[in-house]
Amino acid sequence: MSNPTPFDMPHFGENGTVCQSDNASVSYYMDSGGANKLEDDDKRVVRDVIASEYGPTDLAFSYDSTPSWSGDSETDIYYSEASVPGSAQGITFCNAVAPRAYRCDQQYVRIEGGGHYTPGLACHETGHAFGLLHGNRSYPQVGMQDNRLGCMKKSRLRPAAGSKPSACSTATGPTRRSGCRTTGWDA
Repeated sequence: MSNPTPFDMPHFGENGTVCQSDNASVSYYMDSGGANKLEDDDKRVVRDVIASEYGPTDLAFSYDSTPSWSGDSETDIYYSEASVPGSAQGITFCNAVAPRAYRCDQQYVRIEGGGHYTPGLACHETGHAFGLLHGNRSYPQVGMQDNRLGCMKKSRLRPAAGSKPSACSTATGPTRRSGCRTTGWDA
């Protein structure tokens, strides 16, 4: 498997353009072995976020237990647990730019280990895989804490070093579900 690093790949796609998944049928894979393996709790977070936040959309998700890294049937989103650049706790980047403008055949979602696979951050980075942006880059442009951004809000403060964020520790009010939604902590 080719496993590029965020340092090798552009965050948004070629020339800094926004990249989004290239279809509404989305296959995803969660790393199950080696250094980038997601623990069972992390996998549960990803499955729950996909079901609760993206399930009600027009996207059709399916888990790909035998992922493909090249060709016409590439797995759309690859989730892994690994270090990310700078002070970020999560990053999404395009591994394979599709022939059409602004499209990506395969997105990599990488989130730091040590308890950072929270519902808010998993939702936030998955949103980037579909081309969702922070408020200052959205159209129309809105504030970074605008409630319409949902989990695409960008928090103003990172948690203290060594602390583990809880799923509700940065909730910003009621959501469309009974749980709470956290803000993303990517830098």
